[in-house]
Amino acid sequence: MIILSIAWREFRQFFTSWSGYVLILLYHGVLGLILVSAVQPGQPLEPRVINSGYLTLALFTSPFMTMRTIAGERQKGTLDLLQLAPVSAYQIVIGKWLGVLMLTITIVLSGLWLTTGLRFFGEIDVNIALVTAFGMLLVFCAALAIGVFASSLAKTLLGSIGIASIFTLLLWLFGLVATTIEAGLVVLSQQVLTVVRYFDLSSHFRESFAQGVIDTSDITYFLSVTVLFLALATFRLQLSK
Repeated sequence: MIILSIAWREFRQFFTSWSGYVLILLYHGVLGLILVSAVQPGQPLEPRVINSGYLTLALFTSPFMTMRTIAGERQKGTLDLLQLAPVSAYQIVIGKWLGVLMLTITIVLSGLWLTTGLRFFGEIDVNIALVTAFGMLLVFCAALAIGVFASSLAKTLLGSIGIASIFTLLLWLFGLVATTIEAGLVVLSQQVLTVVRYFDLSSHFRESFAQGVIDTSDITYFLSVTVLFLALATFRLQLSK
């Protein structure tokens, strides 16, 4: 009950300022432009476009959605009061993360309706759209966990955004490194390439979910990233007591 109370408070808090509505409108506006520009009359929506659009939006919006979770409390001076309450660090972290995840689910579902509505303009593979939405949800789970951890490290909202962006960018850059190795520009062993490719966040979404395929190894990857960064955020919050 405590976790759900914190989650609901976090969810409602997002709508108490104009910035929350601006972020939602920006998300749907950009997503709509991406999808409309990708649809050709009589042709299915390309998975590649879904991949690039959804993944970019997830990585771009997550730092803004999580910036207030802990850094906002610290900046307002309410974090100490929250920690003095009979609430453990993990309950705070999970509750905060769950709150922004609830918001994410709301956005993903509304975005799914937007995608379905584009059937009036061209053919859409509904199965790929549904699997992509599920993959996007997993991406958000991981990205939001990274954002909560970044927020636990930062003292300001801008600091939280910056730290979260750096972490997500590093995970995305693994893909660039892997592409460089595969192109032969850097000579490294196949084992190194396998490790680099595994840590590439974008490939776990692009090569399966964006193609309409559910791969358990990719699900495991995103859940592992989520659990790891939530654990790190909990540990950081315990140290700040």
